Amino acid sequence: MIHELRLFFIALQFLTRVPVPRWVGFEPAWLTQSARHFPAVGLCVGAASAFVLTAGDALFGYAVAVGLAMAASVLITGGFHEDGWADTCDALGGAVSRERALEIMKDSRIGAYGAIGLVLMLGLKAATLASLPLAAAVPALLLAHTASRAAAVMLMRVLPYAGDVGQAKAKPMAQRIGTIEVLVAWGWVALVSAALVCYAPPQAPAALAALGLGLVGTVGCARWLRRRLGGYTGDALGATQQITELLMLHAPRVVITSPLRRAADVGRWLARWGWEHRVDTRLSELDFGAWDGRPWHEIGAAPVDAWCADFARHAPGGGEPVACLLRRCDAFLRETPCGIVIAHAGWISAALWLGEHDGQEPSAAQWPAAVRYASLTALRARA
Repeated sequence: MIHELRLFFIALQFLTRVPVPRWVGFEPAWLTQSARHFPAVGLCVGAASAFVLTAGDALFGYAVAVGLAMAASVLITGGFHEDGWADTCDALGGAVSRERALEIMKDSRIGAYGAIGLVLMLGLKAATLASLPLAAAVPALLLAHTASRAAAVMLMRVLPYAGDVGQAKAKPMAQRIGTIEVLVAWGWVALVSAALVCYAPPQAPAALAALGLGLVGTVGCARWLRRRLGGYTGDALGATQQITELLMLHAPRVVITSPLRRAADVGRWLARWGWEHRVDTRLSELDFGAWDGRPWHEIGAAPVDAWCADFARHAPGGGEPVACLLRRCDAFLRETPCGIVIAHAGWISAALWLGEHDGQEPSAAQWPAAVRYASLTALRARA
């Protein structure tokens, strides 16, 4: 445990400006091993940023608090990752050779591509945080700062070092790390994710979406760097951290519900945890007219048989035909590219039918079976 604590402090010293105790000491091999605790350092940075955001919101308002939270994270890290992002933009922004790109990364001066990239990155982060309510921004910061450091660790495992190891500023970081470093790093991510979900179960879908976006960013950066540089550099790791952090902050936190109470109540509950709740009448269940709320045996066989004989166009109970349900379901899926939807069994059956039988009218025998109550169904947006 003492050695793991030492490795954490070495990671903290490497990634931030925070002073560490003198007893920690230093060995080059320890710096390579300390990569396993990069996400823990990210958690500390995220926690500090979240604290400043919360305090700033109480003292100065949310808009100012967002700027202060971002300034706090840059102050703690000394702009370490932002500098890597700017250098990577300068090196890979233009159509230059691999050798020339590596030379540009060694230049301490910032160019046009770096300046533009840095402004865009900070601006997008600020806009994203400003769009989130405080209850959603705090867990987003904690998870994004943690997992984005794990993304950099992953690249150190799957890619070779692209530059000259002998001229690397931190030679131990130019060595490919072991499997144990990757497992411990992602263990930190799993721990933070589990803690957030245990504290606030409504954050589970957002956390899962954020991790998915982080994985997409990690894979994308790995492919990009392998193609352009043949591997990673320290600056490229900083760029990967910035890209994955931004993507994770963009995880969808919108829930769209039917106006009916049993669905809308779920949306209102999620709204207390920072979700944006929207109500859309197109998500309503099929209108059964006079049949609504009545058991099938009270309706009688003849009316049900008449509906089944012309399933798509007959209005059950004088209410709404299935064809109308399909039209409003189709309109919703075309206008809503992604998000979490709280709807009803009939509406979900309509969405499933549209996904498999575009433009066709269903018969009663073809209609998809009703999904179970409180079940999760993945639906595709329609072009």
